[in-house]
Amino acid sequence: MRLDHWLYKLHFTTFPVLKCALLTSSPHHISQPHTHIMEEENSEAKLMGRKLSEIPCFRNTFLYSISSGLGAGLVHFLATSNVRRSGHMAMASYGCVTLSYWVYCRYNFSQQKFKMAQLQSALQKQAVYEGTDMENTVFREA
Repeated sequence: MRLDHWLYKLHFTTFPVLKCALLTSSPHHISQPHTHIMEEENSEAKLMGRKLSEIPCFRNTFLYSISSGLGAGLVHFLATSNVRRSGHMAMASYGCVTLSYWVYCRYNFSQQKFKMAQLQSALQKQAVYEGTDMENTVFREA
């Protein structure tokens, strides 16, 4: 919401100066106060110009790392009752899980992408060779 819309809703008995300023200004935007809020809800978070929902492994990596950091910090706190060291343990766990799971997930993603590219090229070749003598020779070799 816009600031002057919030000020318009204030009790004017405590702020008579604001009442005079708001009554003299034109409240054309007050009739539709939520228009720019709707625009902000449609925009997605971006990291270096890329939407976060388009980055492979981003969601799972941060879900696992945040939950493991909270869990490690809580368990360490229950074991030692030391708040500062538990916070350090939570951040260390968060960082280690983030880096390790990101590498693991991206490695599997790249392997899967490579295998899908191989499969796609094999399917294209099979579609070209279908119904010819070359199809029989390809199947014999494989």
